[in-house]
Amino acid sequence: MLNAFSWANASDSSLFQVTTKWKDENNKVFLLKNLEGKKVVMSMAYTSCQGTCPMIVSKLKKIEKLFNDKKMEVEVVIVSFDPGFDTPERHKSYYREKMGIKKENWHFLNGTDSEAREMSMHLGIKYAKNPESGVIIHDNKIVLINPKGEIEKRIESLDEDEANLVN
Repeated sequence: MLNAFSWANASDSSLFQVTTKWKDENNKVFLLKNLEGKKVVMSMAYTSCQGTCPMIVSKLKKIEKLFNDKKMEVEVVIVSFDPGFDTPERHKSYYREKMGIKKENWHFLNGTDSEAREMSMHLGIKYAKNPESGVIIHDNKIVLINPKGEIEKRIESLDEDEANLVN
C-alpha cells in the first residue's frame, strides 16, 4: 500500500508527505512531517544486528558531530528493518540506554513490515530477511533530507566519507 504519493514520483517528492504513523522509542506516534523545515539524516538498522548496524549508528554520530561543528542543527532518524522484534521498548533500551544516545534530535522509528519496506524503497535501501536465521542483509546507506523533505545527498556505503553529506 502506498502512502501519500506513488513510487514513480517517490524520488522526486517530499518524504514529509509520507503519512505513516510511526511509533517512536517512547511508543508515541511520530510523523515525518514533524521534521519539515529541518535537515534530517536518515538510515535504517535493526537492534539485533551483529554486523554493520552498530557501524551505521557510529557513522550517524560522526555525521551529527560534523553538523554540530558547523553550527548546523540536524535531526537523526533510524527506521527499523525488523519491526516485529524492534519494539519501541527495545529501541529505547538499545539506543538510549545501551548505545547512550540521549539527545532529543535522535528518533528511532518502528512501523509494520510493509511500512518499513515502503520506507526502504523511498530511501533506496535494499534489504532481505533470511526466514530461517532472521538475519537481515541490507544496504548501509545514509541519506540527507533537506528541509523540504527531498533527498539531497546520500552515502552509499560505510566506507564513504561522512563529510560528503555535510559539504
